[in-house]
Amino acid sequence: MSTVVPILFDLKARQTHNDTKILAEHPLEVVTPSAQWSYAVWTNSAPHLPAIDESARVAITVHLSVTTGRVGVGWTAAGSDDFVCERYVAEDDEGGIVVRVPATALPGRLMFRNVSPSGPSKFVLHRIEARVETGVPPYPVSIEHRSAQTDATVPESGRHVFDDDRATTINRARLDFLARLDLPLAGKRVLDAGCGVGHHTTFYTSRGCTVIGIDGRAENIAVMKELYPQVNGITGDVQEMDLDGLGPFDIVHCFGLLYHLDSPVVALRRLAKVCREYLLLETMVCDSAAPVMVLADEPFTSNQALGGLGCRPSPSLVAMALDRLGFRHIYGTTRPPAHPDFLFEWKNNLDIVRNGHNLRCVFVAGRSPLTHESLVELVSE
Repeated sequence: MSTVVPILFDLKARQTHNDTKILAEHPLEVVTPSAQWSYAVWTNSAPHLPAIDESARVAITVHLSVTTGRVGVGWTAAGSDDFVCERYVAEDDEGGIVVRVPATALPGRLMFRNVSPSGPSKFVLHRIEARVETGVPPYPVSIEHRSAQTDATVPESGRHVFDDDRATTINRARLDFLARLDLPLAGKRVLDAGCGVGHHTTFYTSRGCTVIGIDGRAENIAVMKELYPQVNGITGDVQEMDLDGLGPFDIVHCFGLLYHLDSPVVALRRLAKVCREYLLLETMVCDSAAPVMVLADEPFTSNQALGGLGCRPSPSLVAMALDRLGFRHIYGTTRPPAHPDFLFEWKNNLDIVRNGHNLRCVFVAGRSPLTHESLVELVSE
């Protein structure tokens, strides 16, 4: 059941970025800043709404036409710049779009931003309507439409996302952890699956290893070849590509990739087939004792899922898959990387984020046993 909200958004009370250009008022015609992801126009607050139950949603229908580029229309809760929900609109899209905002995210702001990577976008905002959606749906489903064809942005080098403070901090923790394991790595042949721009490869090349890196985006491989010319880089999706032609690898390094895949077992099967000794795996997880996974929408950026759809597997799923794919020894660790993402208590509640941190785990899968004080076998005899 839906209730029409009689009070609409007050666009006269809007705020704009300094670089936003307003070409007309009725209807509102906007040229966004040129930088991708820059905010352009936003409302001060939500319209005055009747008291609604926390389970309800406010469906905001935005009628706009994009004449140049691509525009993101989304909702940020009060006091936050993080998007609760967002839809993208391109030049050839017709009609209005609907942004559904959970009652728990009220009050907040309706935000319009530039999504195009190739300069400013231009759009005309005709009108905005809102209604409250209440009632129990026939199934417990709350999914918004999303299209890889229209939502995806033009590929570009996203080198900065691999070098910001967040990425640098977690990479340091990951590699410090690997160093503590003191694995027999000298002179090994290594596959870095999901290598990004190659920041993990020096851990192995400094130990005399030969490294091949695979990433799904050619732009990332191009940057890696500039930064680490000693590493052979290949563009490909490990869920689909045939790895046999690359030959066998002593070590498969797969840190920060699995959760960006929609078919993790398919990828693990391909990686296991070319792995002779050890598969070193780090992934975001969901907090469940069952062998399950949670699908996750991801943005179309250079360090996220190729098709916008990732996963958060449970540790049991990862351990079961690795065992069934032929690894005789699967280990977890009692001394995880020294980073908040790895330091949490299990609650078996399907959480994928807790206290502002993603939940992550490290696994070591081997053809032969390892002895280390912080490694514990996960699959029983």
